[in-house]
Amino acid sequence: MLNKAQEEILTILQEECAEVIQAVSKVRRFGEANNIEQLEQEVADVLCMINLAYMHGVLVKDEERLKNRITVKEERLKKYSRIFEDSKELRYEDLNEHQKNNVDWFGSPNGA
Repeated sequence: MLNKAQEEILTILQEECAEVIQAVSKVRRFGEANNIEQLEQEVADVLCMINLAYMHGVLVKDEERLKNRITVKEERLKKYSRIFEDSKELRYEDLNEHQKNNVDWFGSPNGA
């Protein structure tokens, strides 16, 4: 059973995710020029709430399981999207151990 802080974290996380959806919509409808900064802020807010979810035990951090889930998602994206076509995008699985230990992003050892 979740305590009050955990319940509040989930509520705020849910609200922040909705705000990301709205910000993405504005970038797509009205362009990056006036909206990308708001999108970045909303994504940062979501990452903050994810970090709090881990800190307060809503989510249990398991680096290996998290890396596996990231890899599974990337594989699905490779199959069902065009994101990785002719792309040199950085993927977690392509990083060397030093990079994995020093990259500051969600899903890395220094992340959430």
